[in-house]
Amino acid sequence: MEFTLRDIVSIIARRWLIILLAALIGTGVGFAYTQVFVKDKYVARLTLYVNNYNAVNSSVTPNDLTTAQKLVNTYIVVLTSQTFLDQVVADSKVKYSATDVKSMLKMSAVNETEIFAIEVTNTTRTDAVAIADSISKLAQNEIVRVVEAGSVKIVDKPSSYNATSPTLPIQNSFIGFVFGFLIATVISLLIEVLDFRIKNEDDIENRYNIPLLGSVPTIRFEQ
Repeated sequence: MEFTLRDIVSIIARRWLIILLAALIGTGVGFAYTQVFVKDKYVARLTLYVNNYNAVNSSVTPNDLTTAQKLVNTYIVVLTSQTFLDQVVADSKVKYSATDVKSMLKMSAVNETEIFAIEVTNTTRTDAVAIADSISKLAQNEIVRVVEAGSVKIVDKPSSYNATSPTLPIQNSFIGFVFGFLIATVISLLIEVLDFRIKNEDDIENRYNIPLLGSVPTIRFEQ
């Protein structure tokens, strides 16, 4: 049985109350899921400045800045290494493995400059800040040890903020509404497909491919 757009609209119109109820239930489920299962997340953020020279009085050339920008990617690899993250875990005294800490990190250059930002995301604010503090303390020595050149300076010390998106309840509620609407509509279409009753003249012609000679109208008498 094939449905035209007109058929689908007609089915929705006949069963609008059930479809609306299912959509509202889906909205409630999406909202409840956000409130119960989506935990607040906190981000501790710090920014570091990279340079590729050690002398205090050295003048900075454009080539130095270009090299520093390229070094950002190298430094990010160093700061996400197993060796460094093991130091971070030991220093911060958090109950996570180095692999766990790595999954919490996000490092990137700031607007293609020689400054790069580090974000630590965790469901506990104190853990996020502790890890970020340890990175800020240990980063410079580790980079100098590995790269044997350049240095890292802290631009902004670790600061934390709530990273949970305020739009999540709205987004999940809308998704629940859409899913509820679609599921109810699909079920309504299946009911129509499985309904073999003859409801009108078109059903006889379409289902049995025979001409209709006539029909007996329903006549109501007023009393």
